[in-house]
Amino acid sequence: MSAAAQAFIHRWFEEVWGNGNIDHIDEFLLPDGKCYDFPTPGSVIDREEFKSSVRGFRDTFSDIRLTVEDVFAEGDKVAARWSAVMSHTGDGLGFEPTGETVTLSGISITHLRDGKILAGWNAFDLTSTVANLGAIAARGL
Repeated sequence: MSAAAQAFIHRWFEEVWGNGNIDHIDEFLLPDGKCYDFPTPGSVIDREEFKSSVRGFRDTFSDIRLTVEDVFAEGDKVAARWSAVMSHTGDGLGFEPTGETVTLSGISITHLRDGKILAGWNAFDLTSTVANLGAIAARGL
């Protein structure tokens, strides 16, 4: 399953995050699937809430160019280290868009069942990105 799981994760990131194909989430994430620590640390959301969160993220950040840096798979678990370069063009952070390009990197671990995601755990530091963008917005730059 290792090679198939790795290919699956590459497709997940490309379709959902890179291409913004939110309708494809049903293809990848089981109906009872859960997402942990996105959109905020400590959160646990279901598939419909995940779709909404992705929409909100993509409304706030556009031109997302996501790169999967590393993928490791063993059994039904897959770990991916990724980075994204994106533009802050929406007001979903509570302040006006800055137009700034930002980089975000993180790690996602997924548990697969029947060829789809049952659970996904995410770790990334959006807090410092938002703080930096907020400071830029406050200065009116």
